[in-house]
Amino acid sequence: MAARPLDSPFHATILKRRWSARAASSRKTSAPTATPPGKTYLLDPYTLLDFNVSSLDLRLIGRRLTRFSAHVNNVFHQRHAEPGYLGVDIPSSGLGVFVSITQELEAPNEN
Repeated sequence: MAARPLDSPFHATILKRRWSARAASSRKTSAPTATPPGKTYLLDPYTLLDFNVSSLDLRLIGRRLTRFSAHVNNVFHQRHAEPGYLGVDIPSSGLGVFVSITQELEAPNEN
């Protein structure tokens, strides 16, 4: 791989990375929403892992800032449910990927 020249917009680009976790323990459904009424049950516990990455100090158009970012929810696609109504639980959305590109633009010339 060839070395990039120092005037490349990528020479000082830094990637910011962050992992985060969310967890829920086993939890009981509420009696009023259970079917048959009053019969509760336990929902399984779960742990979700998310990952974020974004560029810092990337300048593709002159000296204007360009930002690339990606966010992945539930990296390992763990399936779980949240308590619902009348015994019908709400399934999780599963894996989610969000990508964003933001470009700083020059202000209009004021004459």
